[in-house]
Amino acid sequence: MDQPPRIFEGTRPEFNETRFTNDASVSSFMSTVFTWMVAGLAVTGAAAYYAAASQLYLSLMQGAGFWLVTLAPFAFLLVMNFGLQKLSVTSLALCFLAFAGTMGLSLGGIFFIYSLGSLAQVFAITAGTFAIMAIAGYTTNVDLSRFGSLLFMALIGILLASLVNWWMKSPMMDFIISAGGV
Repeated sequence: MDQPPRIFEGTRPEFNETRFTNDASVSSFMSTVFTWMVAGLAVTGAAAYYAAASQLYLSLMQGAGFWLVTLAPFAFLLVMNFGLQKLSVTSLALCFLAFAGTMGLSLGGIFFIYSLGSLAQVFAITAGTFAIMAIAGYTTNVDLSRFGSLLFMALIGILLASLVNWWMKSPMMDFIISAGGV
């Protein structure tokens, strides 16, 4: 069986023909994936906020800029996909962060539809869920790739949504939408 991609040097799990041979390496790998997801969400959220706050989004959406903003994330996905075995770890990490940034630019328009508070709430809940799972993976030897772990992650997301909605004194409908979104 082929080895997994070399995205996270030193943390990739080892395979035999049917399953992982080392649960600790799987846990470490998944924790690193969740950590990168937190970083990607932070970059996406910051880029989207900057694009909307600075009117960059409106200026980019005029003319050919629309296609640039819309297709740039796909270009980075293609580069990462086809360069997975060829590019260095640093190049892939930078490409992922560039993807997250361009995705944020393409999502900048959501700030014109939804309030800053509701968007901050969604990004905080999602990033918090990934951060908690990353910490759990770093501190325990639990296999985070199993279905039960993913359901536990959803439970953490719902609990975080409950806490954030309670803290922000949101109406019940916001909680229902948050729980459904998780």
